[in-house]
Amino acid sequence: AFIIFAIPLTEILHDLIENFRMEARRRMSEGDELDMVMATEIKELVKKHQALIKYVKDVDDLLENVMTLEFATCSIQMASAVFQLIVRDMDIQQLSNITVITAGITQLLFFYWPANEIRLKSMEISNAVWNSEWFKCNPKIRKDLQFIMMRAQRPIVLHVRPFYIMSTETALMIIRTVYSVVAVSRQAHARNKE
Repeated sequence: AFIIFAIPLTEILHDLIENFRMEARRRMSEGDELDMVMATEIKELVKKHQALIKYVKDVDDLLENVMTLEFATCSIQMASAVFQLIVRDMDIQQLSNITVITAGITQLLFFYWPANEIRLKSMEISNAVWNSEWFKCNPKIRKDLQFIMMRAQRPIVLHVRPFYIMSTETALMIIRTVYSVVAVSRQAHARNKE
């Protein structure tokens, strides 16, 4: 839930940034200068962006040990189940190995897919700045928006420390690694049988 909550926060920030000029015009009251209202709006957006970055970092820190343990246990369980599936004859007990493999892949995707969405959506924030027609603003506001754009080019990510960034590519890498370990184990097992 902590991970998934960051996805709509990122989408909301994207929409707010993309529409900040329209929102500034809407908030403008009698006697206000548009540039002043936009500058205030940008400051709020910068704060929201920083809050989003802090939230994901806090979640990352909170789940650090949990995700490392999940990575290790899931990898070992899947490797063991795939190995058993390969070396044993097919029987009804093999269904439990198939279930463990399916559960392992599902568990990986349960964590890694939302983490990947956060990474991708956070990088789209720079597109939101571009779509906001930032180049029509005064130089001070353009500078603030460029700051947001530059920071958004660095994705907001979750980690399995100290190993890697959580993403769907990483989940596929884990599955490939499990398969490689099993293939090597199978060859060693076949040699021992001879």
